[in-house]
Amino acid sequence: MRLSDRVIPFILIAGVLSVCCWISLVNSEPFPERHQNAFHCFNYDHCHSSKEGVHDLDCYAKPSEPHMHCEWKSGRSSSNKMFTLFVEQETRKYCEIYENINSTSYHPIKVFPKFSMTAYVTDANDKKRNCTKAVFTGTPRQLVRCGPTKHIEFKRHSGQLLIQVLWVEKQIKQYAVKYRELNAVSWKEVESEGREKFILHNLTSSLSYEVQVQCVINQQCRLCPASDSLLVPRELTDDPVIEKFDISPQQKGKRLIVIHWKLANTESVTGYNVTVGKESGEFSQSLTTVEPVMRLTLSGSAYNVSIAAFNSAGTSPSAQRRLHSAQNREDKSLNGKLNITFNGSSTFNVLWNHSQTKSYCCYCVEWGLRGEKMSFQSMFHRKHAPIAIQVKDPLQPYKRYVFLLHTRPDKDTCNLKRINNSESTYGRAEAYVTEGTPISAPADIASSSVTSSSFVIKWSPVPDEHARGFLLGYIIHYTDTRPGQNISVVTVHPSRNNYTLSNLESKTVYRVQLSAFTKAGEGVRSTDLYIETKQPDYRIVGGAVAGVLGGIAVLTLVANLGSKLFKRAKKLFWPSIPNPGNSNAIQKIDGAFELEVLEPLSKEKLAHIEESDTSSLHIIEGRVHPRPVAISDPGIPDIREQPPEDIGAEEEEEEERPADCRQAEPTTTPIPTHITPVATPTPAPSFTETGEVRLAPPITGDYTTMELFQLAMPQHAAPRPPAANAQVHQPESEGFTIAMPDQDYVRQSLCHTVIPSHCDTSEELNSGEWLSSL
Repeated sequence: MRLSDRVIPFILIAGVLSVCCWISLVNSEPFPERHQNAFHCFNYDHCHSSKEGVHDLDCYAKPSEPHMHCEWKSGRSSSNKMFTLFVEQETRKYCEIYENINSTSYHPIKVFPKFSMTAYVTDANDKKRNCTKAVFTGTPRQLVRCGPTKHIEFKRHSGQLLIQVLWVEKQIKQYAVKYRELNAVSWKEVESEGREKFILHNLTSSLSYEVQVQCVINQQCRLCPASDSLLVPRELTDDPVIEKFDISPQQKGKRLIVIHWKLANTESVTGYNVTVGKESGEFSQSLTTVEPVMRLTLSGSAYNVSIAAFNSAGTSPSAQRRLHSAQNREDKSLNGKLNITFNGSSTFNVLWNHSQTKSYCCYCVEWGLRGEKMSFQSMFHRKHAPIAIQVKDPLQPYKRYVFLLHTRPDKDTCNLKRINNSESTYGRAEAYVTEGTPISAPADIASSSVTSSSFVIKWSPVPDEHARGFLLGYIIHYTDTRPGQNISVVTVHPSRNNYTLSNLESKTVYRVQLSAFTKAGEGVRSTDLYIETKQPDYRIVGGAVAGVLGGIAVLTLVANLGSKLFKRAKKLFWPSIPNPGNSNAIQKIDGAFELEVLEPLSKEKLAHIEESDTSSLHIIEGRVHPRPVAISDPGIPDIREQPPEDIGAEEEEEEERPADCRQAEPTTTPIPTHITPVATPTPAPSFTETGEVRLAPPITGDYTTMELFQLAMPQHAAPRPPAANAQVHQPESEGFTIAMPDQDYVRQSLCHTVIPSHCDTSEELNSGEWLSSL
């Protein structure tokens, strides 16, 4: 067999194996797919370039990296699409295709560094006609890029801008900073001295700036693109003002803290940082809020609170507030729950009622001097035994220490995990390792309200640092300065700062000293204070007596005047019904001369009269001659025309007048014994067609003698004929008619004065019977 016949089968087998290997290599390429073809493998020339589609293709290399990076931007029309990347090198007849890319960047891309390259990216799939493309051309060796970095921090303070840049490339030695005021046109550029920190000086604190950062070009960094423009807001120069810091006790040893604050300019404020930390230094936490208010639930420990505004350029000056530890007077539920004992100056024991805290196993004990920083120790404790704590610094004698016991709900660790609503205070106690006597006396001793037998002593309390123990009270030493006098001692409660010394002698000088005492004894006494009591003031007694007498006189005067004022007021506001007895006519009849005038009408002289005429009114001649009374007569007062004030004054004047002055003086004219009828001027009567006599309306006169008299008469009654035996005297002059009333008004008045024997209230007498009796 020839040699060629033996070789041919091996050649065929090798060819088949090579084809199989090539097929397997093609099928085993990872995603995205890559094809190596002949030169100019991009066959999407029908795609167009547009900002609405894929655009801004950029390819570059990183220092010390043999591969290329390509990035692009997708428009609205190419969003949510798959991209295809083509890389060609014409000199080397080289082309690579990367398909099914679902992001806007791709690496690594293998190229020949020394030869020019062209890259294409398209959003076309299956060679559709509606597609966009982007093209990039460059030499890989010249495309080594450093930056831009995205790790840039700014901080403004006192007109300066601190820039902190973190570069990934070690080839960068320094960088340039371009900045300008917000909305300005021109840029300013400066270069840094190092590769990380740089400070811009002489900036206006109230203005905002735009800043760009880029590296400086060197042999290793041929390209240094600038970063995106970063906005640096204005500097926060004002610190927040705390307007409200309310503390209200809550149940179970917690306190609710409500904080309100404000800031003058809040335009550039992003938020607020509220830093709350325990004064002991155990734990601190920063809380962020966008509103100028914060609510915290804290234990009875002492805290430091700091509030500052912040933005992307930095923070403002902070507002500080110290929250003191809970006091016994603020939360009385903490009193009496802890028992503190000392084992020397380096160890103390804390004992409490474990039955009230059986649900807790994590505790924290804080101790320290009042007003100073507290020490702390947290522990896991389940036993019903006291907690023994070893201190680093020895406890000082004669110093008051404060002890706090906090309970914590977390059992996995006894350390604090958060500051807000994390622990509660179970109890509080104060104790001395060793007590001593006070080293100072009460200060500012003064006296006041000095009298003849007492005065008040005032003083300021002894400071805690001078008491050297728990004050049990104050001692007042006082004595008379005269020889041989004993010293008196008074003990006062420690909560008081004044006392009244009484039962003292007048006009005497007293010497007073004060001191404080503790369990260890009495402390230092104060310097002597001399106080002189006053002399008794007898004018006070005299004034009191004069005041009593004056009061009695005033009461008597008020009683007298009040009686008259009451009568006047009664008559003015509650006038009584008019009494006919007060009329002018009755006053003239009831005068002091009644008996003298009517003596001829006595019972004995009138006994011979057989029959009396009751149809006429008779008067005694010789008195004042009557005349017709008219309303218009100015001689007769009309009570209707008088005001109430004049009436009351007239009546009062009549009451004050003697009885014998009420009536007119009797005339000297001799009084005749015969009687004539009284004639009144009356218009002539008119006669009706039936023969009845119609009396004309009477003329009004005095309101009790005429008006009431006429009102009592029946106006339409027929005239009564005179009695048969009666002698009627005709009036001497015309124009007068005889008044014939049904009721004898004069008889009613004379009934109780002239002939009282004929006045029987139980019997009703008519006018005829009465005249018969006369």
